[in-house]
Amino acid sequence: MTKNRLIYAFMLFLSIISLIVTGSHGSFIMLVSLILIALVSFCLLLLSKIGFECRQELSENMIMKGEGSTYRAEIWCRYFSYAVLRASFILPSKALEFGDTGEGRTGIDFFEKAGEEFELYGRGRVSFSCDIKSFYRCVTPVGVAYVDMYDFLRIWKFKQKVKDSAILIVCPNVVPFSDELFSIAPSEEAGISRKASHEDYSSVTDVRKYEFSDSIKRIHWKLSAKKNELLVKNYDHSNTMVTAILLDNRESFDDIKNPAALEDALIETAVSICKYNLDDNYPVMLDFMDERTPARAYESSSAGFDRLFFTASSVRIDAVEVESLFDEYYNPNFLISALYVMTTNPDKSVSEFLKAMAINGLDVNVIHFFEKDIMQKSKDFDESGVNYYGVSLENRGT
Repeated sequence: MTKNRLIYAFMLFLSIISLIVTGSHGSFIMLVSLILIALVSFCLLLLSKIGFECRQELSENMIMKGEGSTYRAEIWCRYFSYAVLRASFILPSKALEFGDTGEGRTGIDFFEKAGEEFELYGRGRVSFSCDIKSFYRCVTPVGVAYVDMYDFLRIWKFKQKVKDSAILIVCPNVVPFSDELFSIAPSEEAGISRKASHEDYSSVTDVRKYEFSDSIKRIHWKLSAKKNELLVKNYDHSNTMVTAILLDNRESFDDIKNPAALEDALIETAVSICKYNLDDNYPVMLDFMDERTPARAYESSSAGFDRLFFTASSVRIDAVEVESLFDEYYNPNFLISALYVMTTNPDKSVSEFLKAMAINGLDVNVIHFFEKDIMQKSKDFDESGVNYYGVSLENRGT
């Protein structure tokens, strides 16, 4: 582009010199023609910028880890114009792999070179697509980030940002704790406090077959006589205790080679703890930072796990600070049976909060995720009553 500008400027300079020296009619016509051509080229480019449209979409906006989606994009202009476009793509996350585009090039090459150049004539449309496969949980924009627009002389340039990126949400798997490197179970003291639940005998949830260990008081006599077999009532559980999970969704302070894997482990474990508690009829409260504002997802029974799961799946790991999440816990208006803090950054602010909660007699757990084996920080919590779990991605097999 710089070369084209220099050549065109040189041609204008020669035309002006020729007009001054010779004063010929031809030199004047040449100078005017060069200026008019440049203006026409600029106007067509300006129309392209004003009428520029880019539609990006995914065949599936939310998928499970290991599944795939297809990215499609279409670029056009609403007016008659001409421009040479170079579409620059968002650099792909390590959580994703881009497959074949069906045009003789692989999708990963297509995205890694961060651009594709094509011409846009009048109201013509340019389309391209790419298959995407997921490896880790993530929330990431996919597709064109901005477009560089050149006129047909390549002496003018505009940069057009593409506002509406296609957002792909990859949901984590729910991992049984028996398969994890650590066992998340309440302490004996917390287990006693977690029994602060009772069956609501006025609310029957379902009926099942009688088992030898069932109390005779639970037998549904009328239905048993009708069905000619012993059936017992299941009652609704109510629980005044809540399991609190704080998600420290700041970016890791450490130099991480594969942040997608670390993020995946953190969210996957968080939703697994949620399911573990909800399945045992313990209400769950998940706290995280939504940009700069504390956010909370609360579910009282396993029936609400799907809502909590999709909320957790959509959490971005980009919070600026986490201290705002701690404020309500210093003077809580709810009873906590167990507190879990999921973090990649057990820094001073997190440590002080955990120790303060442990002093109050809570069952406090910190789950620290890191990429490779480092000096574990359990010694910082040994004397404070905080249960420390270190999760290395190297040992986790990611």
